[in-house]
Amino acid sequence: MSRFTVVIPAKSEEERIGAALEALAHQVDVATGRALAPGTFDVVVYCNDCDDDTAGIARRVAAASSHVAIDVVETRLPRDAAHVGGARKAALDLAVARIVENGDGIVASTDADTVVSPTWISATLQEMAHVDAVAGFVVVKASERDAMLAPMRLLYDLEVTYRHLLGGVCTAIDPLPYEAVPQHDSFVGASFAVTTRAYVATGGLPPLSHLEDLAFCDALVAIDARVRHSFAVRAYTSARTNARVDGGFASLLASMTDLAASKRDYLVRSARASIEDARIRSLLRAVRAGNHDAERLRSLEALTGIGASEIVRLASGARTFGTLWLHVRARSPQSGYPDEPIQSAIGALRRAAEDGMPFDPTRSSVASGAG
Repeated sequence: MSRFTVVIPAKSEEERIGAALEALAHQVDVATGRALAPGTFDVVVYCNDCDDDTAGIARRVAAASSHVAIDVVETRLPRDAAHVGGARKAALDLAVARIVENGDGIVASTDADTVVSPTWISATLQEMAHVDAVAGFVVVKASERDAMLAPMRLLYDLEVTYRHLLGGVCTAIDPLPYEAVPQHDSFVGASFAVTTRAYVATGGLPPLSHLEDLAFCDALVAIDARVRHSFAVRAYTSARTNARVDGGFASLLASMTDLAASKRDYLVRSARASIEDARIRSLLRAVRAGNHDAERLRSLEALTGIGASEIVRLASGARTFGTLWLHVRARSPQSGYPDEPIQSAIGALRRAAEDGMPFDPTRSSVASGAG
């Protein structure tokens, strides 16, 4: 049994599962370009209630790829867990249980409609040498992006630009030793990896029907896991818009399609809200470390609406920094900022990057939500 297992939840994916597995079967070393040694990793294809030949195709690829162990699991999850989140959780739980029988290891997640880059495994292993989890960067396959109508392609390219800028600006404001610019701002089920130790410490993937990946990211934050958002770990997903779950990538692309057709604005989270979140995290880290400088506390008061004395009390009493941040985030007014057109958000992020200083916090601007 490998100490690195990739899981792929799949439901009736006979058209795409072959390409997903072929990409994993032809992984190479990021430094030498040579094929990875047999046994470097294995794969679990978790086929939940498939009504097509997904499992059969997966087994045929497995038979032709003897250098990579591919285990095809066919199951029918209970109704309340019969969704992509439930299948991903069941697959990850299974993989973790197998690995921890013999110590610690790494589990990684991707999707049946996703083709990972040839160096996906090797780049992940490089990044995991210093962190507890890696969030890879997922983009639409080039051929499918090129096939998009121009208005839709423009919105999608703006989304990619926004994610690039957001990660870089927030890291510059709240630098961490294991995060280096460039970095992105995504954590998605189509490309992440985590140590089994961290997975167990979080309690595992939350049992949600969708957005389970974002909830898991928060669970990692809560235990102070070191999460690297890496551009070196790349995966390429489909541009299909027939969403199988609410809130997933296909839903995002479907909404972009509608917006492009109707020439309406594509709204994203306010850049100011994200920038102020990063500023809050940076200030909280100092307070948590015992630095109760009056100016720092006044800035936190202005940004969060929480009194200085309570901030100090929360910082000293929190079990982890992550739980402190999640608590403060839930109480902060940044969520009240209205979403803004993506072009506006990109402009604000670029100005912040060029100026080298984020927006200065003031009680009036925070209270009003002014941008």
